[in-house]
Amino acid sequence: MGSDECVACSRKVSARQHALQCNTCSLWQHRVCDTGISQQKYRQMMKSDETIEFICTRCREDETDRAPAFLRLSQRATSPELRSLVQYIENAWLDSPVWNPRNWSFYRQSIRTNNDVDGYHTRINADIGRGHMSFYIVVPALRREANIVDLTFRLVSEEQILRDQRRKQARLECRLHQCWQG
Repeated sequence: MGSDECVACSRKVSARQHALQCNTCSLWQHRVCDTGISQQKYRQMMKSDETIEFICTRCREDETDRAPAFLRLSQRATSPELRSLVQYIENAWLDSPVWNPRNWSFYRQSIRTNNDVDGYHTRINADIGRGHMSFYIVVPALRREANIVDLTFRLVSEEQILRDQRRKQARLECRLHQCWQG
């Protein structure tokens, strides 16, 4: 997701749209994508000189969903082995500066694996130039792909790589996000 995409619907946030920037992650969210802020309230906030305190849907979910759920589960760890496992999960996955839950958790995020994989196959086929290729052509292509994994990981982590998404799918996902919020 790019810094100019809505955290809720992944559509571009333009300067002319009503959107708010999250105080926690500095990403943007359309006002209509489940912020709970009316058009009138938004306009009042924009006219005032006060600092707007806003936390986006994703950061709110991170704060409200994961921590209490993990706490409830960790309290059930009664044996030394389970307590050790809980401690490992907390240190390695939840509180890790390297693997922040945002890097690996896709809770309430739209992931369309088949389309992502199909896009990858299409890109590899375009790189090679044909659909049915021999082993000796595939191996160098996969080697080139392996050489850019680190770069791709960095760009995804810095949210500089954007996913292509059709408008119809973006609208559907926006409605899905609204349903998740109840």
